[in-house]
Amino acid sequence: MFLHNITQVFMWACVLYTSVKYIQTGSPRCYRDVVYWAQTFQLFEIVPSLLKWTKNNPFQVFSQTFARWCITYFILPAVWADPATEHWVFWCLIPWSAGELTRYPYYMDENPLKEAWGHLRYNVFILNYPTGVFGELICFFSFMWKSQKLPKEMKPLSLFMPNPYNITLDFEFIVQYIFPVLYLMIWPGMYMSVFKQRTRYYSSQKGKKD
Repeated sequence: MFLHNITQVFMWACVLYTSVKYIQTGSPRCYRDVVYWAQTFQLFEIVPSLLKWTKNNPFQVFSQTFARWCITYFILPAVWADPATEHWVFWCLIPWSAGELTRYPYYMDENPLKEAWGHLRYNVFILNYPTGVFGELICFFSFMWKSQKLPKEMKPLSLFMPNPYNITLDFEFIVQYIFPVLYLMIWPGMYMSVFKQRTRYYSSQKGKKD
């Protein structure tokens, strides 16, 4: 787990650095490649939770990592390709990076600042999580806005009749209606679960002092 955690810290530190650098200077564009690598590698996080190496809920881990993987590969490329909407991408990348850089070091037993990192882990998320969700939803609607301007045959990730597969897939409809409903159904529970973890954390810290 140490190797996994330290690799994630390195990758998300690179995402944060290249994102902030790009906002400041307009380069390097490699932040896009870095986030591809970081988000893809994060999919492996489901394995420790399934094997009970961690206490994380496998469903929550899969929901969060797979959703962000889909956003990274299917939504963000259309948003950052347009200078008019590219800035919205960083409303995702910076909260994602900040969240991971407070989370992974806390779960490293080798971290000499583990207690201090615990305060970051269970306080930064309070504003960081809603900010990230806001960024994701804005990117969804930016994607949809771009898709609506295109003729039907050029709409990304969509398939309309007639076609050899005899099926219809309207990704614009999914982004506009399905994704927001899923967020309303799943995200509040995930957010409140971290508040419960926060309560347990501070209760355990108080017990240690007593």
